[in-house]
Amino acid sequence: MIDPTTQHTRAVYIDLEWLCWHSPPPPGLRQEIIEIGVVEMDLVTLSLIKEASYFVRPRRWGLSAECEQLTGITRQDILSGRPLLEVLMTIADTFQLAGMPCCSWGNDFKMLAEACHHERHRNPFERPVDLAWMFGDLFLTELNVSLRNAVQMLGLPFDGIVHGALPDARNAARVHAELLRRVRPSIPHAATMPSDAVSEVSDFTKKLAASLK
Repeated sequence: MIDPTTQHTRAVYIDLEWLCWHSPPPPGLRQEIIEIGVVEMDLVTLSLIKEASYFVRPRRWGLSAECEQLTGITRQDILSGRPLLEVLMTIADTFQLAGMPCCSWGNDFKMLAEACHHERHRNPFERPVDLAWMFGDLFLTELNVSLRNAVQMLGLPFDGIVHGALPDARNAARVHAELLRRVRPSIPHAATMPSDAVSEVSDFTKKLAASLK
């Protein structure tokens, strides 16, 4: 039996938006983070308890028309942003990240680790979890599943716009919450459980087990 005192009770979910071009970056420019969305979820109640979005001002940048159209981020948004180090320090302080699982959809943590290494900053996200990898393993998909498609596969409405840092972080949390909600068993109170009783599992877990036979 799992000791409940060893389980995490909170997790944060992040999404990054970064500079992008249809072709290779112009000379002197590289992909840099321009927005970070962060959501905190209570893993016991599966409710979202805190969220925030931060614009990041890169050291050198040029906002392409393709990037602006894809993300909705404008030149004025970036000019209002703060350097990456300041934003990360604010996130670490606001969300109390020490020892907390930090989840994202896809390769956002790789991008963040590279940015921190390049800027010689400490990465405050200590326990990264790739939900896209977890989702693909659970559903045995041959290809990577986009966040939007994962939301649809679970029968949920997509909350907000695609390629918005905060909406994407929020939807990643909602996907995780839905998966946890479906696989958690309904266990009677120990005082009333017969000694030979078998813990009931959800219909979702039964279907998943059947598909693997």
